[in-house]
Amino acid sequence: MSIHLRQRTTLAALAMLAAGGVTLLGSLLPSPAAAHRARPAFPDDPTAAYSVDTYEGANLTPRWYFHDSIPGGATTDSSYKQAILRSDAPWNALARTFSFRNGGLRELPHDQPYVDIAYATNTGDPRYRRYCDTVEHDNPDTPGWDPEPVSLIYWTDIPVGRDGSSAPLGEATTCVPLEGGRPYKFIMGLNSTYTWYRKASPNVPAPVQNDPSFALSKFDLQSVATHEFGHATGWVRHFSGKNKLPTEGAKCNAREKGFETMCAFIPPGTANARTLHKHDKETFNNAYPPR
Repeated sequence: MSIHLRQRTTLAALAMLAAGGVTLLGSLLPSPAAAHRARPAFPDDPTAAYSVDTYEGANLTPRWYFHDSIPGGATTDSSYKQAILRSDAPWNALARTFSFRNGGLRELPHDQPYVDIAYATNTGDPRYRRYCDTVEHDNPDTPGWDPEPVSLIYWTDIPVGRDGSSAPLGEATTCVPLEGGRPYKFIMGLNSTYTWYRKASPNVPAPVQNDPSFALSKFDLQSVATHEFGHATGWVRHFSGKNKLPTEGAKCNAREKGFETMCAFIPPGTANARTLHKHDKETFNNAYPPR
């Protein structure tokens, strides 16, 4: 595969003043024009979140590894790694024809900086194409080993939004064959400049008041990574905000029970987006049939 379509999404933080104090929210940053085949979106049309129709091919099982920028040693454990490793499980639990495989604690180097790949100017940019075309070497000395595309998760300083809005919490960009089909590889960036809650317990500390730059408030790393893994399945739109998917009834109040993971924002101080809810599940299940 030498030419690719590109799907890129971002998740960002924003502070909004409200009566009685500061309500800390998150907001989707405007995405640059994407070269995906956009489908018309209709209310209660879950498949409108994806750029192509329901997938009917063989099982898709992209393998991902930590880039060596993730805190921790090359093969050692860390709370950052454990939070991210927990994050693809909600999608895999749905047992559809798309599921993630991870390489455990191991890290892989890559000589391309994150911004050179994710911010390449267009799908024909050689920096972007080089990443999508590269077949990483997992373990070539193992009998029966076959080369395959390997996706990477970077820990990186993601630039401020082009419109001057807050820097994204995370981003995911997928590699999709030009001739059609679903993502076979992705790159994910998690923003190292924010303060992250990394424990398995969902008891994230409450947001700090009067903290407009989020220097003290903690975002739940597992929630943000779960959201970005959703985009790694080919999910382009959100349930609210810019580029919204106008599915009726999706709950996007992050303090509300049943908050959808694929809403356009995730605030600090909550772990509600760790769990997929009604519209998250319906949308993904409409895109990928049961295994």
